[in-house]
Amino acid sequence: MTARFEAAGNGGAGKGLVDVKSVCDGCVVFAANPQKPPADDEMPFAISQALQEWMLGTPVRIRETLPVVRNGNTIGLFVWFDRAGP
Repeated sequence: MTARFEAAGNGGAGKGLVDVKSVCDGCVVFAANPQKPPADDEMPFAISQALQEWMLGTPVRIRETLPVVRNGNTIGLFVWFDRAGP
C-alpha cells in the first residue's frame, strides 16, 4: 500500500508530497516523496496533514507513533495501529 498526499491547501505546509508506505501488517511509515518532497522545515506540517487525511480515510486506532529525526528535522513518522470497527 502506497498513498500519496499533497501537503498544501488552506494554511497548509506548502508544496510537496508525503508518501504512506506499509511496513508490515499494522504499521505504516510517512515519508517525503523522493520526486517531490516538501521542504525540510515544512515536513512536520506535511506529515501531520497527511496523517490526518490518512486517518479520515482509514478506520484505525493509533497505538503508537515514532518520529524519524535527522539533524533536528523530522523526516518521517512510523505509525502502529489496530483496525477499528466491528
